[in-house]
Amino acid sequence: MSIANSNIDQRDWSALTTGERIRMIEVEGYLVLPDLISPDELANLKAQTATWPTDHVDYSEKQRVRKAVQFEGGSVTHLIGQSKTLDFLRVLFGDEVLMTHYDYARSEPGHPGISLHTDGQPYGSEIFGFEGSCPHLVRVLYYPDDLTLDVSPFRVLPRSHLSMHAQANPYLRYEDHPGVVTVPVTAGSAVLINHKVFHGNQPNGRVNCWRSAIVLRGRARSSRCNRGLKTKLPNCRIKSSRSSLTAIRGTGTSKAVTNP
Repeated sequence: MSIANSNIDQRDWSALTTGERIRMIEVEGYLVLPDLISPDELANLKAQTATWPTDHVDYSEKQRVRKAVQFEGGSVTHLIGQSKTLDFLRVLFGDEVLMTHYDYARSEPGHPGISLHTDGQPYGSEIFGFEGSCPHLVRVLYYPDDLTLDVSPFRVLPRSHLSMHAQANPYLRYEDHPGVVTVPVTAGSAVLINHKVFHGNQPNGRVNCWRSAIVLRGRARSSRCNRGLKTKLPNCRIKSSRSSLTAIRGTGTSKAVTNP
């Protein structure tokens, strides 16, 4: 995984109109809502989450998670009702907003990065259950600290959710792609993504700093999961192989991570 200067999105997100914000998440697949959380609220969030025990994920002990944090109380629970985020989602969906999951994630020094993947999986999966089968779902990633280029910044492959090519199969993962964009943000901001876009994060190259995220998933009331599927959930465990990834976005050869 590498960060090219030409692929860093450093636009002034505060200058976007509501229409431009909707276009970003519908067409490009991602959006930043800047400066949502006050310094005092940030301090409370960091103090609360610092006390939590976490579990490591299967691919790295340096990636830690704590699931279902909506009932923890305090600033974390209060963040569910963040007014600017909810106002935007109501306009985007044109419907009542329902929260489906609420988790905490932390990338510690030595974290290897997260491969490019999509959370939108029409038949569900062992990792995400049936949530990925929702027609439309938005992940909201709140960042309590500055998301700098050397501490696991967010990365995304713009417009990859629009591709109809076989290599845009939502059950595939990719280590990298030349069209990937890295998105640095300031503390208190949120990255919103279309759940069908390919995304991940970069490695944590700092020896004394971690990157944390409080992650909410929301959908419109009308955008229901397909719980009527009578099939075994697909296995998303991964292994490395090589594949030419030319049709998702641009051209070039990427290292693919596929189903076993």
